[in-house]
Amino acid sequence: MSQSQSITSANQLLREPASDVQRWLKAVQAKQRSVPHEFNWLGLAQATATNAYSDRYHTAEQLVWAEIAIAVYAKLSEVGFPENEPFLQSAMMLRAAMIRKFGAVVQHPVLDMDAMTQWFFSHLSYTYEEAKEKAAYWQEPAHWQDKSNVSTHIDEIRQLRRIKVRLSVLASLPESEQFQFSEALKQWLFLRDKLP
Repeated sequence: MSQSQSITSANQLLREPASDVQRWLKAVQAKQRSVPHEFNWLGLAQATATNAYSDRYHTAEQLVWAEIAIAVYAKLSEVGFPENEPFLQSAMMLRAAMIRKFGAVVQHPVLDMDAMTQWFFSHLSYTYEEAKEKAAYWQEPAHWQDKSNVSTHIDEIRQLRRIKVRLSVLASLPESEQFQFSEALKQWLFLRDKLP
C-alpha cells in the first residue's frame, strides 16, 4: 500500500498484508491519515480477528492481525461504559485465544495476561463481598419466581451477568510459571458459578 493510496473501506484495506494494515492503522491513530466518517470499524475489527484465529497465517502474522483487531476494538470501545462492553469482551476473548494458542508473554501487546486482569477489575460494579452477597440472594429459586422482584433488580442481575462473562473469559486462561492468578482473582473465579 503506497503512502498516497487512499483507503475508503475496510474491504479495500483487508486486501493488504497484515503489516501494511497495521502501519495504516498507526498512521490513522497518529492522525497522519484520514478515514471516511462512514468507515466500517466494526467490520474491520471482526475481519482482522477472524484472520488472527485463522491457521492459514503463520504465528507472527496471526499476532499482527490480533494486535490490529484489539486496537480497533479499543477504538470502538471509546463510546464509554457499559455500551463498550461487547467490544471489550470481543478483544479479550481474542486475547485469551491467542494466549491459549501461543502462551503468555509479559508486556506483549497481545499475549500479556496482565491486560486481561486489568480489564476484569476495571468497571467492576460491586466489590467481591457485595457480589458474593447478591449471588447468594439469587441462588434462592423463590427470588426468581417473583417476576416483580426480578424486574426491580434487572440492573443488578445484568451487572452480575457482566461480571460472570468476564470471569468466563479469564477462566479459559491456563495458569503457568509465567502467570499465576492473584488471590483476589481466584476468589472471583470461585464465585463465578454462583453468579446468575
